Amino acid sequence: MGIEGEDHGERRRFPRFQIAGVRGRAILRHEFVVLQLSRGGMLVVSDFEPKLGQLIDLDLTLGGQPFTPHGKVVFVGEDRRAPANRRYRVGVAFEELIESDLARLEGYLEQATEG
Repeated sequence: MGIEGEDHGERRRFPRFQIAGVRGRAILRHEFVVLQLSRGGMLVVSDFEPKLGQLIDLDLTLGGQPFTPHGKVVFVGEDRRAPANRRYRVGVAFEELIESDLARLEGYLEQATEG
């Protein structure tokens, strides 16, 4: 266990941003809420526990526009801060974003992090 905010040698290629109000669906329509979002992927919370390495199709709305990337589950852990309904934190890396999805994501991140 580390101290919150402690730098453990960040290995991410893209900065992550705290995001509020984004929800989506994955794997047989399991709902999730996005906690963090970046060009490379996202951290979500859900009551569904996918398998590590599982490929998933995602369905989100960013700024009123559809965002439907493919992703790979790279982290799964129980959300210890969630209510006792056993929700899971799931890290998803985006797999080969198509140009229109990448542009939509970059535009959304720019707008969501202004100010």
